[in-house]
Amino acid sequence: MPQDSHPPPNPRKRKGAPARKGKVIPAEAKPEKKQKAGPQSDHLAWDGLFNNHKDSKGDHGCIWRHPIESQGWSENPCNHALNGFHVSSDEGGNRYALYSADFRSRAEALGYVKEGEYLTDAVQQSVRDAGARIIEEGVRKSEGFNLEKYINLAKTAFYWLKREDGWKVNVICSDPEPKPKNPLKRDQPHFLPRQDKTRGGHGAWYPYDHNYHHLIPIGAVETWIVGKDERSANVIQIVLMSGWNIHKRLNVMLLPQQEIVAEVVGLPAHCPWGIPSHKDYQDSLADKLKEIRDKIVAAIKRGKEHPDPDEVQLDLDDLSEILFEKVKGMTAGRKLGKVRW
Repeated sequence: MPQDSHPPPNPRKRKGAPARKGKVIPAEAKPEKKQKAGPQSDHLAWDGLFNNHKDSKGDHGCIWRHPIESQGWSENPCNHALNGFHVSSDEGGNRYALYSADFRSRAEALGYVKEGEYLTDAVQQSVRDAGARIIEEGVRKSEGFNLEKYINLAKTAFYWLKREDGWKVNVICSDPEPKPKNPLKRDQPHFLPRQDKTRGGHGAWYPYDHNYHHLIPIGAVETWIVGKDERSANVIQIVLMSGWNIHKRLNVMLLPQQEIVAEVVGLPAHCPWGIPSHKDYQDSLADKLKEIRDKIVAAIKRGKEHPDPDEVQLDLDDLSEILFEKVKGMTAGRKLGKVRW
């Protein structure tokens, strides 16, 4: 797939569409019309004229989790997984090196693969040891904890690593390759998100289990920027007016999901072992996000819109860039944890 090439980012240059200028509507005057909720009812009830994200054309802020329709899938600015794929595979960017290393040699050095084999006993032992640690930490109860499932996930991932470029981003490997029934899904590059049942990439299992992680998570924004008080509606308006999109490339990072794979890749694991969330990570962002909200609320109390809505996006973009470096420096092969400031 063709990739965009971008110059090194200016740390204080706006990264997105121009902010939509406009006067903040007082909370009591907001429209009665409610935004259509997503499948998990994560949208908040505000549909301000021009300020909310309503289509796939961009130029709107978005802080919501919502479905991406197949039509316009590749152009929708809120397609966070596809945005994560593009920023990870941009050879001129600062992330490409993380996903294009000689992972086969790294795995050999760790004793996880050897010449003529794609799997060693060390892989299974490492998974079992990690599973025992997870149980001991109380993250998962031993009853019903199926270690064999995670051993099989490791076997699948290391099977693809038998190829020289087996885990490299945006590479099409033909020997061996997945054999989907639908010919449209053959010859798909690594990490390309799945679009639907017939088109797009193979999915989040290939070439190893992975997720496209929001560096500033949606739940964190809802909790510590939006909040649940009389200022929330106005805060939403100002953030959306800034044009900041939580799904943008800058705020998305490709992470392995299984710890043993993450150890080889050199990154933390995103919600491994069936853990449903990354609470420690999210909670550690509270103070930084509250600072941003406090600036917005201070402007609201002065009875006017934020002096420059662009500043809201700049503050959030700066935090995304800092978090990328923080996550990159976390312990490889362990679950995504608390950010150390």
